[in-house]
Amino acid sequence: MNVAEMINSLSVRLQDAAQVNFTDALLEQALNNAQKTALPTVLKEYLTELQWIQASLTATGGEYALSSLTYPVYGGAQGIVAVKIAGGDWCLDITQYDLKKIENMWLSGSINNPLYYVFQSKIYVTNGQTNPSIDVYYLKVPAEVRYKYDISEITIPVTTGFVGDDSQNLSSADDAYNGAVIKSTKQDSFHVVTAYSGVDRTFTVEPAAAVEFGDDEIYFITNDFDTLSIGPVIDDAAMDVETCQLNNALHVMTLDLAEAECWSIDAQPERQKAAEVRAAVIAKALNERYKRAAGIGTKGTNQ
Repeated sequence: MNVAEMINSLSVRLQDAAQVNFTDALLEQALNNAQKTALPTVLKEYLTELQWIQASLTATGGEYALSSLTYPVYGGAQGIVAVKIAGGDWCLDITQYDLKKIENMWLSGSINNPLYYVFQSKIYVTNGQTNPSIDVYYLKVPAEVRYKYDISEITIPVTTGFVGDDSQNLSSADDAYNGAVIKSTKQDSFHVVTAYSGVDRTFTVEPAAAVEFGDDEIYFITNDFDTLSIGPVIDDAAMDVETCQLNNALHVMTLDLAEAECWSIDAQPERQKAAEVRAAVIAKALNERYKRAAGIGTKGTNQ
């Protein structure tokens, strides 16, 4: 289900198809909040779309900060799925409470028995090397949904503004987007729209960009999107797709949680509770129907 479909469905659920009470901007934020709320309620096996691998990272002095990973880690230490010595063995996950035990020379980390633990948002690796190279397997925080449009090619690029693509139905009204916060994906910078010309779709922004706006994609961070008819996508450089990043099995539950938040805003606790219960029922059903694979050396069903 793509973002536009989710927003339209949410509007219908809220009996506000015309989006009088709940604007696109508010519904978008509710969906982003719901994505994060849904994750702790289901087994990690349903979060495969959030799994990420980063290879050959140098753990200087045996340490590697989670903040140095490409994406934020979901759930802190719980989001680290596995750590592996690059080109070598898998590390055994231990806790801080096991540190005293590994002072024993027979239990300490070594090339053949690498160990790791997570503490204060750092991965600590011990395998007998000072600066081991590691591969980190982790769950990333789901990308937030945003509305995106492309910049048109302009003859003389400037740092203070740009022209929107004519094919994406931007508003023809002057100053339609004044005050909107936007993000340049190529420059990874944020700006505020101070003026907009509807005739030629020219945006003026502050502060000025570090380099001239050119071949770029722009995300609206804040604005009511009722006047926009542009493609909704995920704000994620590695996954520029028009669908919610979560597994399809979680889309309806995400809508339920977003609906609950909106009913809360609208001071309708009974409807809020009903939506929360529907989400809980889906999570329970998914978790109960999942069957973990039998481990090596365990008794099979035919034995």
